[in-house]
Amino acid sequence: MTDTVPSNFSDRDSLAKLIENLSDEELYKLADTIGMDNMLEMVIGALTSRFQSEAAGDQSAAVQWDVIDAAGATHSFVLEVEDGRMTGSLGTTPTPRMTLVTQVPVFLQFLAGTVDPMQAFMGGQLNLSGDMTFALTFQTWIRTD
Repeated sequence: MTDTVPSNFSDRDSLAKLIENLSDEELYKLADTIGMDNMLEMVIGALTSRFQSEAAGDQSAAVQWDVIDAAGATHSFVLEVEDGRMTGSLGTTPTPRMTLVTQVPVFLQFLAGTVDPMQAFMGGQLNLSGDMTFALTFQTWIRTD
């Protein structure tokens, strides 16, 4: 595994280069090295900085991510959109519009843009509950550059 640990997840290309040749086991180790809460805080920062308020318009929603580590523990965070702003926090929400569940390796590949979300969903690597139609809308709210 590479000795380079990202300081943030804002640059998808750098993240893609970092993880491109890592096995699932190495991706779990990377997440463990960073620390799950620390990693999810970086992800929240990256995703909220890429939020496109014009795409969301006047819609509001809470989207929960459940990321499963190598030991099988679930680590959650919530992205909330309201009044043209996106905020995020560690933890869960009682009323998510949708919840996405995946393992660390697929989650990191998703963030890096190296796995197609639809293919991950169809292949059973990404589970979605709640408003499935909203998933297609929500992905347009976050820039992928």
